[in-house]
Amino acid sequence: MRVEVNMVVSNAKEASDYYDKLLKAEIISKTDETTKMNETIMKLGDTKIRVLN
Repeated sequence: MRVEVNMVVSNAKEASDYYDKLLKAEIISKTDETTKMNETIMKLGDTKIRVLN
């Protein structure tokens, strides 16, 4: 079973750094910090976690 979690937060860079340290997840992709919308996609086992603002 595959699960995908989408989290919308006020600061995606800060949140993804926190979850990366907490979960030790593999970072699949991370958007440029200079754009208005930031997004990070992490993988933890069969679960994909997407953090965006």
